[in-house]
Amino acid sequence: NPVVVSQRLKGTYHPDRIIPFAIDRKKALEIFGQWIGTKKYVPRDFYSSDQVEKLTGVYFPYWLYGCQVKASMDARGDKVSTWAAGNIRYTKTDQYDVSRQGTMEVANVPRNALSKANRRLVEGVFPFDMEKQKEFHMGYLSGFFAENRDMESGKFVQEVEQEVEAYARQSLTGQVGDYSSVQVRSCQARLEKPSWKYTLLPVWTLTYKDKRNGRIYYFACNGQSGKICGELPVDRGRLGRLFASIFLPVAAVLLAVGYM
Repeated sequence: NPVVVSQRLKGTYHPDRIIPFAIDRKKALEIFGQWIGTKKYVPRDFYSSDQVEKLTGVYFPYWLYGCQVKASMDARGDKVSTWAAGNIRYTKTDQYDVSRQGTMEVANVPRNALSKANRRLVEGVFPFDMEKQKEFHMGYLSGFFAENRDMESGKFVQEVEQEVEAYARQSLTGQVGDYSSVQVRSCQARLEKPSWKYTLLPVWTLTYKDKRNGRIYYFACNGQSGKICGELPVDRGRLGRLFASIFLPVAAVLLAVGYM
């Protein structure tokens, strides 16, 4: 389990922002109970009382990227119309010069800042309502655990900038208008005023290690919205009994029919 040590959250490791838990442990247990109730072939050890007691509220570290994008695009748009007059069919193509430009504010593009975290566990419960962010202070950690980041924002600069630039270009081309076809001549996006915010996001987690194969399974619940995700073990014994209860009677009937 991660451990909250206030000294670890000082200096450059002091978070800028935090989204507090909106779902308490009682509600998280209720969500888990409803979810596991729909799963028929999960080992009972996964949801035993001792196991469920391990449900833990954890703040996971993220970098949130923001910037201002200035983008422009030049293209040619074609509008094709056809009509018939007598036995002759006509086709007309009108060509237009198309220009688009604009400024877009980008905020809260997330990147997981913990290399050892299971990406499906911590990202499977997205999205979070980033408008609910608060200025960080230690009081929010009371009663919860917190993981400290082990990846810096510089690791993500290239990929996040490429993602934002691609989104800006897509936004411009999506606003070209009603043309039969569009040929983009040039499209540019310039990123300005980049910023990174070190932010903690709330997740309820429960992990389970399968004694047979050592594999780790998990349940995760968004501590703000209640969205869940998980990867569950399968009780092969229960599946085997189900197979036997269905297959053997069917096989007996088929054998009887064949004998007759």
